Amino acid sequence: MILRNILIILVSVTVLYLNILRLNSFVLQPIILGDFANNTISISSDEINKTDYLYPSLAINAIPISTLFSRYQLEANNFSESIRLCKDGIEDNPYLAFSHYQLSRIYIQIGQYDKALIYIKDAYELSPNIISISALYEALSDIMKLEN
Repeated sequence: MILRNILIILVSVTVLYLNILRLNSFVLQPIILGDFANNTISISSDEINKTDYLYPSLAINAIPISTLFSRYQLEANNFSESIRLCKDGIEDNPYLAFSHYQLSRIYIQIGQYDKALIYIKDAYELSPNIISISALYEALSDIMKLEN
């Protein structure tokens, strides 16, 4: 009987903790999704660093939260952190082209065009009909051909 009560308490505390994480995420998501939609940055990278993006790992529109957070790190010129967050996003949802596209743009920004081509090609294979992806893939492919 005591063991059963302890188990119930442990499960209850765990469920409560997970629900708090979800609530915090759901409060933040309108802000980061609004920033994404409007191409703005309204939260500092320090504030993003304080936020747990691992649970839930996907926003309500299936974009990995880590990929959305990478935009804030990129704005703060934290390139290695931005790259790590995008790679986490690819693990969380490998079927979404946006994480690959975002990672490609980061590599372009730091001048690593060979890596950028790898990720934009992945994005293009996932979503060839998205104009921003196909245009960047074609342009980067042409640039790499000229360099070789």
